[in-house]
Amino acid sequence: MDYAVLLRNFLDGEGRLKQMPAKHKLRAYVYLWAAAQLEPDRRYSEGELNVCIDRLTAFRDPATIRRALVDYGFMARLPDGSAYWLLDPQPTLADLGLAEPGN
Repeated sequence: MDYAVLLRNFLDGEGRLKQMPAKHKLRAYVYLWAAAQLEPDRRYSEGELNVCIDRLTAFRDPATIRRALVDYGFMARLPDGSAYWLLDPQPTLADLGLAEPGN
């Protein structure tokens, strides 16, 4: 699924997120979209992950998305925050309590 299409009103001309949507459902799509931009089987330092998130956003608040990726089960991290990685399997729309768009 192309989450960027669902988020088009929140993306700038470079495809970066301009602002976090207010609605929970759209924020969940942001997390799905952001996780899809990260490399599976890679361990990121907090700084590396922040750089990746900053490339996806125009508002430079990587902590919000970084925390949500962990809280929503897209990523795990070491207790001291020194390493982050994508979980497999990734949460689905159903796991997030969402229906497929258009349903």
